[in-house]
Amino acid sequence: MLVDGEELALDTWLRKMVQRIRFAFATNERYPCTKESYSDLLEHPVSKDAKYRESVTNASVLYPFMALISALLRDDKLFADLASLQSETLKYSNFQLWFPDDATEDNLYTNHDLHGVSLCDISLQGGGQNSSSSFRQNASILPNSGSCLASSKVGGSWFSLLVDITACLFPCISSRGLRRRSKAG
Repeated sequence: MLVDGEELALDTWLRKMVQRIRFAFATNERYPCTKESYSDLLEHPVSKDAKYRESVTNASVLYPFMALISALLRDDKLFADLASLQSETLKYSNFQLWFPDDATEDNLYTNHDLHGVSLCDISLQGGGQNSSSSFRQNASILPNSGSCLASSKVGGSWFSLLVDITACLFPCISSRGLRRRSKAG
């Protein structure tokens, strides 16, 4: 559960991310990619060629994760913006979501064993304004990850879970953008 204006802050952050991502794709500069090493990320993009672009954006957990958050926040406009990004710019990309499961607590930071549940080939296209609610409803039937919410690393709130998953998947984005503000007083 989000408190103290965190929902608005999260929504604002997501909107700015989508704007910046669209600009990055339009200018063919520093758009999100599947590169794993920091040295490769520093050199990205190494080519303005369409084949290179497709090869480094052939899959994504970022956009469906953002879509899931927008659906949970009931922000249909943001969800539609992400759906249009998929249909206009990333038609070929395999959109994927990952959710923690009971084994995640022990394996998230060590990768000793497989953990979590993943969904592949997710389409954000759907029935107009009902796309966001359909996506939210479909995501709700996934295996319950409630045990992960109670874990010591996550701390028991949805905001903490989103920050932890974001920090694990996107360390350079989350370290600057998505921070929980401390309560005063």
